[in-house]
Amino acid sequence: MAVCLFLGHEDVYDPDIEDRLQAAVDRTVAENEAVEFLLNYEGRFFYYCLLAVLRARTRNPQAVTITVAYRKNYYDSRIKGNEGSALHSIVDKIMAYDIKTNTISYTVFQRKMWQWLIHQSTHLIMCVYEKLRETENQALGCVRAKAEADALTVIDITSPETERAIMDSTSLLTEQEQTAFHKTNEGCTLKEIGKILGLSGERTRHILRHGCRTIMDHLKRNCYQIQKEKREQKPRICGVFSLGEPTYEALVQFDSMIQFLASMYRVKHFWVEHRLARSGYMYPLMRQNSSYHSIHITAVTDEGLLTQNDCGTEHMVEFFCPPCNAVKCVNSADFRNSDGPLAVISDIMENCDFCICDLSATLHAEVIENYSRLPAGPVLFNIGEASDKGQYLLSNP
Repeated sequence: MAVCLFLGHEDVYDPDIEDRLQAAVDRTVAENEAVEFLLNYEGRFFYYCLLAVLRARTRNPQAVTITVAYRKNYYDSRIKGNEGSALHSIVDKIMAYDIKTNTISYTVFQRKMWQWLIHQSTHLIMCVYEKLRETENQALGCVRAKAEADALTVIDITSPETERAIMDSTSLLTEQEQTAFHKTNEGCTLKEIGKILGLSGERTRHILRHGCRTIMDHLKRNCYQIQKEKREQKPRICGVFSLGEPTYEALVQFDSMIQFLASMYRVKHFWVEHRLARSGYMYPLMRQNSSYHSIHITAVTDEGLLTQNDCGTEHMVEFFCPPCNAVKCVNSADFRNSDGPLAVISDIMENCDFCICDLSATLHAEVIENYSRLPAGPVLFNIGEASDKGQYLLSNP
């Protein structure tokens, strides 16, 4: 089995990082019979990697497994005892690693951590911009050594556009910061640069770090703005269907999942199968509405189903709103060999990025799974399925 690790900055600077990651993940899956994706729980980059891997696993459930790795102290203080969270219900394994060092230096810890993770891996998807001098640079020596020994397949997804943006952003720096930045990238040491500037090596380090931080903040703001505009043009949608009875356990799982999608992937639009539009599942959805996060709920129904419920199309908005904000009526004739409920589900899956369901609560489980495995199918979260996760405590070898 291939083991694929991700190495990238905790912050994201590429507006198209999602597409680049997806292409690299799909390539890795296509080239190997089975892949375990190893995700280190660090920063925003982690959630982009997780999304790409979730899509790959939905399409290739037998070939893809997902392992999330935590630092032991973080796991013990923040995660332990909360393994029932949405994240842990969708991954296959959880690891907690304990890296032993003789120093409290964060840089040393990061270097040892990445060395250990790379040692576990056969493949690496990498998005590291060396000029930014972030802590992830500490891992590059280990990556190159293992790759030169033909023991690591590296897929580099750094962007030429971002490389150019980094250099263009140096105009925002002070004269001293520009000198430190350019001389460092020419191979000069801090001591040598300090002599040019008439400063100590430590003071030069601070100037270089401040300049890099200015560039990173600029890139991050631009990236966020572009991604925000894309989300406004094409917002992410989550479909909700086939959830069975709203038991306490089911509602807790559902609530955890929609909170996860709303906070991590900024999902604000939910398409709900009409049978759930007046069920207990609406309560967790309505709780997501706040002054900071407003959601929009669309009930999806079928003309034939409206007739069965003595509700004509002219009254359907009145029937579903509130609690919904809008209603969509599909025509089952547009879906070959589909009855009303399946036509509704098919329409939801065709238009959504994520879908939450309980396959044990529907007669159409096989059809739903097959549809989700299509190239453009949604990420499917089957909350009725128990997670097959394991927990491991791993020490520094």
